Amino acid sequence: MRARPRIAALPRRLPSNPYCALLYGAVERLGVEVVEGASGVRWLLRARRRVAVLHFHWPERHFDPRRLASAVAFVLRLLLARLLGYRLVWTVHNLRPHEGDTPGHRLVRAALLRLATPIAHCEAARRALGRAAARAVVVPHGSYVGWYPNRVGARAARARLGLAADARVLACFGQIRPYKGIEELLRAFAAIPDPDVRLVIAGEPVGGADARVLAVGDPRVQLVLGRIPDDEVQVVVNAADVMVVPYRDVLTSGAAMLAFSFGRGIIAPRLGCLADLAETGAAILYDPDEPGALAAALRRGLAADATALGGAARRLARALSWEAIARRHLAVYGLAPTLALVSGRDGAPAARSALRKG
Repeated sequence: MRARPRIAALPRRLPSNPYCALLYGAVERLGVEVVEGASGVRWLLRARRRVAVLHFHWPERHFDPRRLASAVAFVLRLLLARLLGYRLVWTVHNLRPHEGDTPGHRLVRAALLRLATPIAHCEAARRALGRAAARAVVVPHGSYVGWYPNRVGARAARARLGLAADARVLACFGQIRPYKGIEELLRAFAAIPDPDVRLVIAGEPVGGADARVLAVGDPRVQLVLGRIPDDEVQVVVNAADVMVVPYRDVLTSGAAMLAFSFGRGIIAPRLGCLADLAETGAAILYDPDEPGALAAALRRGLAADATALGGAARRLARALSWEAIARRHLAVYGLAPTLALVSGRDGAPAARSALRKG
């Protein structure tokens, strides 16, 4: 019996993000075996006869960005992988690190853009790749529909958080990191005088961010700090009328897709892939460089028809099928020659249609 084709995922799954688990689960259902990959020399030599593709997601997991020598060693291992016959693929979730670029980051980024086939989640992300954009393939970010439990309704979720059933509620979910714009969000929210609106900020502080200090003095702000278990995500998201993703810098947003997957519209900056949401009816966008724009967007979000926003969000999420996304990955891997490998200009028509129609 002929062995199934095999790819190595780096990583196969992450405890804090279901993206890889959902993607590779769909890939395996199409008959391709996925193993946990590594970038060490011994692993590359041992696996070369049984693995065809190395698929990277967050390359900084494989070297120390603070040490140029570590980055050089990683680039040499990438070159070795190519010499050994591996095909390299890089899904560019972020082109640059959110908390400080380094010479090591820049070296690895340049090497991957030359040695690997880049996957971008939208046309804006593809254009951001510079010269490598011509070789990049646009494959949309899939939804999280069905991954997280979703049994707690809005009224019960609000009761769990101590929020009034009839309050207007905004929520911001995800790791609390400096680039997420929590400070800007709290300043903008403070400019809204309505005593009955509420803002929930939920997630684990990382990289020196401390929402407890930032939120002092506004009793309308509720903090749910720490890692949120998967079965509690529904409580935070379903308690909200609208979710806020106030990033200072972003290419692709898993938090936005999480909101859509629960049928919640978002308030977001017109940056990266978020800018493509303008015509979907699922997002209220603002210019992050315009003074007062976030506060104005919050006011629009609080006054908006949350049901209409949520309906558009739900339609968008349901259009992003992991099976279709997995098939596009097989084409990138070179394991599905009958599938059209669509370039960034023509790629992901179903998802783009959903983006246009909402």
